[in-house]
Amino acid sequence: MGNKKYSFYLALILVTAFTAIAVLSKIHWSKHSHVPKDGMPLSFHVSPVTRSNIYLYFTDTSTSFLMAEERSFINVEDPAQFAKSIVEALIAGPKGSLMRTIPSETTLRALYLSKNGTAYVDLSENIKTDHPGGSRLEYFTVFSIVNSLIVNIPQIKAVKFLLGGNDALTLSGHIDIKLPFKANMLLVR
Repeated sequence: MGNKKYSFYLALILVTAFTAIAVLSKIHWSKHSHVPKDGMPLSFHVSPVTRSNIYLYFTDTSTSFLMAEERSFINVEDPAQFAKSIVEALIAGPKGSLMRTIPSETTLRALYLSKNGTAYVDLSENIKTDHPGGSRLEYFTVFSIVNSLIVNIPQIKAVKFLLGGNDALTLSGHIDIKLPFKANMLLVR
């Protein structure tokens, strides 16, 4: 007889608890949802996806200048995340007739933005080992990344390179990368 009484009270407590949860849930959803004209409540708001055109810098076929390739990107509010997307697009290479500036085997290990506006771009060692070489091509590699980031992201004022998570003297033996770089638009045609 004690077990039946215990079971009855347990069932009563469970029914009461589930009823309370259902009522509280209905109150919560009615306060936090919008009811459009068709009467169906919406529990969330979806922002429209917006895009903007940006400029990625690659070399021309004679490797004499950097040239802009216009691309449409989804707007991202986080400048560091946006910068990662830009560097990854540069690594993927141009879509048109321009020439890549970064070896395709290169990977972006990390990218972060300091409070003073310096973007720290940490690239894999492949950029050094797979780079075609020459001071001119190395110079274009540096400013392809620097110009693409600074021109498109107002929060970035300078770019500092790291290789394999460490400071490095050069990307591929020619251009000193110990200090951060500012944009150089004199290379662009």
